[in-house]
This record gives sequence, C-alpha cells and structure tokens, in this order.
Amino acid sequence: MRRGLQGMLVVAGLSIASAAPAVVLGQRDQGQVLIFPYYSTNAGNTTLLTVNNNSERGKVVQLRVAEGEIGETALVTNLYLAGRDSWSAAIARDGERIVLLSDDASCVLPALSQAAPQQPGRRLQPLLVAGSPGTVERLAEGWVEAIEIASVVPNTATDRALGNVVGDGRNCTALAAAWTAPGGYWAGQPLRDLANPRGGLGGSAAIINVAAGTFFGAAAVALDEFRVDPDDKPRGSIASVVRHFLPTAQQSLSLADALNGPQERSVNAEVRVDNRRMELSYPLERAVDAVSAVLAASEVSADFDTRGELGATTSFVQVFPTKRFYTNPALLPPGTTAPLPPFRTMYNERSPLSVVEREWLLVSDREGRPLLDSGGLQFGGCETSAHHPATALAVIVPGDGAPDALLGSRYHGNMATYCGPAPVATPDQTGLVTLKLGQPTFGNGPVALRPSREGQRLLGLPVVALRLINYVNAGAQQGVLANYSSALPLAAATQCVDGTGQPCTP
Repeated sequence: MRRGLQGMLVVAGLSIASAAPAVVLGQRDQGQVLIFPYYSTNAGNTTLLTVNNNSERGKVVQLRVAEGEIGETALVTNLYLAGRDSWSAAIARDGERIVLLSDDASCVLPALSQAAPQQPGRRLQPLLVAGSPGTVERLAEGWVEAIEIASVVPNTATDRALGNVVGDGRNCTALAAAWTAPGGYWAGQPLRDLANPRGGLGGSAAIINVAAGTFFGAAAVALDEFRVDPDDKPRGSIASVVRHFLPTAQQSLSLADALNGPQERSVNAEVRVDNRRMELSYPLERAVDAVSAVLAASEVSADFDTRGELGATTSFVQVFPTKRFYTNPALLPPGTTAPLPPFRTMYNERSPLSVVEREWLLVSDREGRPLLDSGGLQFGGCETSAHHPATALAVIVPGDGAPDALLGSRYHGNMATYCGPAPVATPDQTGLVTLKLGQPTFGNGPVALRPSREGQRLLGLPVVALRLINYVNAGAQQGVLANYSSALPLAAATQCVDGTGQPCTP
C-alpha cells in the first residue's frame, strides 16, 4: 500500500531536446499529480487511499474525489503534509450515502465535517454532487486526483504547524486559524510561507472486500512538471505558480490548470510515440490538451482469464480523467453543441448511460491465434466492438454477459462480437485483449487529439487503464476458500500524425 507509484501507461518519456519543463509521466513512481485510477463501494467493496510525501519539505496537496459518470467533484479539500508524511483514508458506503472516512492526524482543510458514529477519533465527509439524480449510485464508484499546490518554506510558522520542525508538534488548529480573518495570515496573504511545487508525491489505492476476501491494490499514476516555472532555481525558491485557496466544488485546481511555460503562455508535454520521445506544445487556454497528450494511448492491451475451472474473472477498467473538459456542456465554450476531439459523444446528465461508445478490439489466445475467425478483416485477428456507456469511467468484461460480480459496476460494458462467424474456442478461456482506441468507426476518421502548436496530433484517447483479475482456489486446505487478486496497468502504445495524416517525423 505505501509503495511508490508505477507508470500505468507507457506513453511518456524524459526530456531530450528542450530545456523548458513539460508535463510528463512521473519517473520512479513520483510526481506533482497523482491519479488514483478507480475507487468502488459497490458489491460490498471499500477503497483505501494513501498519499505519501516522499520529500523532506512540507507540502500542500489538493485532494479531489471524482464521481465516475463524468468526473464531477464529489469532494475536494487540501492536505497539509509534513516532510515524509503519509495520509490515508477510506471511501466507503455508510447506509444511504457514500463517505470519505479518515482517522489520520495530518491536517485537512476544509476539515472532514462529521464524527464517525461509534468510531472514536475518526471523521468523515459525505460525497455529494448537488442536484444530481441517482446520487448514491453515481457516487459509488469513480477515481481520485491529488495535485501538489505548493511546497512549504522550512522553519516558517506553517512549517512548524505541520510538525516539520524538531520539537514542535503538529498544530492543525493553527493552520485553520491562518484562514480566519482578521488575524489569519492566509486570509490576506495566501502565499505566505509557500513556494512552488517540487514533486515527490506518491500513493496507492486498494479496493477491498472483506466478506469476499478480495484485494485489488494498485499504484496511482504520477504526472510531473505539472506546474513549474523555469526561472524557479533551485526548485521551490519562489511562489510564481502557486494557487493556494480553500477549495470548493465550484472552485478547485484541476487537470486543466497545467502551467510550465509562464512566459510563453504555453504548456509543454513530453510523450513517447512510435518508440521515440517527442515534445509537444499547447497554448495555455488548452492546457488540458498537454495532460491528455501525456495520457493518450492509441491502443492498450493485457491478458485475460475467464476459465471456469479456476473461478477466474477479468475486468478492464478505463478512466478518462480529462473527458469532462471535452464533453460536458457546462465546461465548454458557450454555444458548443458537439464534443471536442478526441471524444465523440457529448455528455447528457439526464441519460448518461443511454448512449454507448464503441471501441475496437483484437482477441487472441496465448499463442497469438485469433479466438474468433477474423472474417478477412484488416487487423488479422478478431475484431470485435467493446460497448460501454458514454461516461468517464467504463468497466469492460470479456464476453457479453453480466457485469463482474466482484465490482458490480454501474458503468459496465461488454466485449460483444462484431465480426466473423462462431468462435473457434470456448468462452471460458485465456488470452490477450487489445483495445484499439484510435481506430476509425462508421466512416469517421481516426480518433485523435487536437493538434499541437507543431501541427501534430496524437491518435487515441487520454486514458488510465487497469486489468483486475481474480482466481478462486476451493482446495487451498480443508475449509479454506482462497482468492488471488491483482490489479495491473495495461500496456499502451501511442501513434502520431501530422497535418496531412502521415506519421510524425522526428
């Protein structure tokens, strides 16, 4: 649980040509931004979260819980972490509500609002999307984001309140008072004692079902160089890109607030395309495109197992953390009636599950042979269509049957057969699934992001993807029923085309 991050999608690399910072997938499991790819409170599950400050300096970190329908804010607050501090919490079902629950001593502002019934020392905050129908079902699953707002200047009043000075204990009351006018120093000087982010965040999440005996643990995806200033040398000397305030559902830092070229009003992204590193630049008003570029994948793949004799189940979780900025009318320019590339379906809050997205797949056995006759189609394997709701979260299950009972996802999708005659193998089988996220559908061109300033477009969708797999061992020993669970990132690849549709050149 407290191990560092793993890059879940291999779509980004290190800087090579430019000295300017660029948003990049975090190296060595750390960064300024964490995306916890999935939480679930369905089917008896509880999700545990851990955020680690792997540096000596204190940090201010914004934590945002995003519901799975379109990624609306269900809860947002600031964590004030001392050096080498860890904060942990659970997202759980509490009767007819979904709550974030914690007994961690690290400072949280705004504080969790309620004492947990019959659990001394624990506090909770109900998740909420105001005015939305079916709120409990909508909030029951989603993902979590953590963004470093600032580092804390050593030996300041704030540093002492964090407990980061030897001999001084943690004092969350003093930090809360700093926001209270007229005497609170943050009420009039929100950047006091703070400097630019320095990175070093890590974290993990685990979906746990005590009754079922399952544990799906995974590291968070880390993004680095999210908000930096090239003139800040050494890093954390000035506060030029710090935005410090008490967040609300209406005002918070988001993945659309990347900034690493303040003077040029641009945001750069370092990506790995066709097995080589590239740097792309986007105008500041399209900063979210830089984050989408880092997460973009034209295809993702992983093995699956649904063999009945092993009690095997497999689900593929796909989270599109920037999708709301392209498809939610409330966040689009006035008068916009169509989604922005690369997405093709506008979000409709009144009927979010009625519209189905489609992805193309290849399905093969462990020897690379198609599990279905391809019917002579271009991919050479089995081309099928993956159907899932047009939401920001999708949980796809091999076959076209019921949802994975271990997850009970509302955002369930099927891998329904679209090509070829009958299968040449039985449904209970094992093999490799490749989701083709950039593939043209129904006469449309390829799915691609908006062009960078260089005129280059990345094929595919910005996605964080996990494969959850579970095996049941009924013969572990007398009276013991054992589950073996794992949650692993899907392998990913990204392609790029220029303005003429040809592959990008170095």
